[in-house]
Amino acid sequence: MIRVFLVDDHPVVRAGIRYLLQGKVEIVGEAETGQEALLKIPQSRPQVVILDIALPDMDGIQVAEKLKALYPEARLLALSMYAEPEYAERFLQAGGSGYLSKEAIEQELEDAVLAVARGEHYLPQSLLYRMIQAQTVRKPGPEVLTERELMVVRYLAQGLSGRVRIYV
Repeated sequence: MIRVFLVDDHPVVRAGIRYLLQGKVEIVGEAETGQEALLKIPQSRPQVVILDIALPDMDGIQVAEKLKALYPEARLLALSMYAEPEYAERFLQAGGSGYLSKEAIEQELEDAVLAVARGEHYLPQSLLYRMIQAQTVRKPGPEVLTERELMVVRYLAQGLSGRVRIYV
């Protein structure tokens, strides 16, 4: 049976996850905060850690980074209220293996836990689509400014007014 550790600051959420996954996984521990998780997880030796992003003492992305440093074999699955692609990307970069919104249906949670336990990555199709869209739609940055425009921005950053004549 897959050994799972739950990290969420809401007892009712942890109880709901336990209920949804009963008989399918073994819950080997729980924590309400990131610090508590960092202390308990190495002793519990779970295969999968289900981790909230919004925790009271540090965010789940910071917890993921620290967990991967302390316990590299841990497979991390975020279950978060944040459905935006930016959070999923940051979590995956921190060492996460999967990301789900708390709006996920029961079967999706089970599928995600099983996939992550097998060493696979898991993202819902809708989130993956939004992540791809975010990558293809680039936001304008300094690379789209001409050299002259960059010079004007530099002068403005130095506190010069817009009325200064700049000769090139």
